[in-house]
Amino acid sequence: MSSRRPFPLPPLPRSGSRCLCHLLLGVLFGSSLAWLPAQAADEARERQRLEDLRREIGKLSDTLSGDRDRQAKLREELRKSETEIGRLSRTVRELEERRRVGAAELARLEEERKRADAELAGQRQALERQLVAAYAMGHESHLKIIFNQQDPSRLGRTLQYYEYFNQARIERMESFRVAAEGIAALRAGILEEQEKLEALRAERAQQLAALGEQRETRQRTLARLEHDITSRERRLEALREDERSLTALVDRLRETIRDLPPGFDLPGNASFASLKGKLPWPVQGKIAARFGTSREVERMNWRGTLIDAEEGAEVRSIHSGRVVFADWMRGFGLLVIVDHGGGYMSLYGHNQSLYKAVGDRVRAGEVIATVGSSGGQARSGLYFEIRHKGVPDNPAVWCRAAPNSGSSKG
Repeated sequence: MSSRRPFPLPPLPRSGSRCLCHLLLGVLFGSSLAWLPAQAADEARERQRLEDLRREIGKLSDTLSGDRDRQAKLREELRKSETEIGRLSRTVRELEERRRVGAAELARLEEERKRADAELAGQRQALERQLVAAYAMGHESHLKIIFNQQDPSRLGRTLQYYEYFNQARIERMESFRVAAEGIAALRAGILEEQEKLEALRAERAQQLAALGEQRETRQRTLARLEHDITSRERRLEALREDERSLTALVDRLRETIRDLPPGFDLPGNASFASLKGKLPWPVQGKIAARFGTSREVERMNWRGTLIDAEEGAEVRSIHSGRVVFADWMRGFGLLVIVDHGGGYMSLYGHNQSLYKAVGDRVRAGEVIATVGSSGGQARSGLYFEIRHKGVPDNPAVWCRAAPNSGSSKG
């Protein structure tokens, strides 16, 4: 079988070759070229969206960072303000006590002055009667006495008694006069001191009122910032951070005092553990939040008890011990922690003022602070915890009875 050669194609012109190539390229890649502009547009839009998102994230981060910075600054200002308010509250309370003692002393001296004046008046009247009698006898009284006495020795004794009597009465009257003047001078001094104390108390009260207004302003600003931040970061994390800080503080305190002597053993003083169910509450008031109940955020429970109480009410240590912490702490305000030995501690937060310093020994029932709203609280109350080896325990199990009936809130 012979092979047949194909029919030869005529050669294409050079211009025709270029056209054919373009045609073939168009057939082969035309569909791809059709969607290239659309893909580029989509990629550009995606890049723009990503860039916009980055800018928004950057703005949010800047805002949160700025909020944190402002919040940290406000917290520091709040700490300084509440610490100063605590100091002034303590000063005013001490001045009131000094004024009360001064008033009681003044009343005592006034009564003493009245008794001295009455006795002095009686001596004065007796002396006046004696002088009148002596004047009525005239200048010849001594002569009459002399001529009427037959016994010279008796006459001498009578004259001597007469002189002794007058001199003694004069001296007694003088002594009472001096005493009355001394009492009057002391009373004047106490009155002057009382005026100074009153002026100082009024000045401190004015400063306290000014700081109170400033604290309220800062608390409102802080509340706005916290509300703004919690919508992005949740309040849960802030509360957990506060609790972690408190737990870390307690652990550090336990480690620090581990090798120290108790320093508060008292004769006949029962151990803390032996008084379970018998301890008093630190303040009278309604239970606003009970141990273990849910807080205002999910997955978070109260690790202590919140007691609604009047601002300025006395906070008393539930048992003898030693103060191991007395300062301001975020989330708890002015906080006192008392170590009772055996791994037991009691914690008292949100105070208005502190009356004890680190290292002070306290007895059961001794005043250690006053109720307040420090730590950015909306109302006054005492936050109270009992911990054993750093672990919170239910105060209601340890204390005799509820400080007052009231609702439990989360």
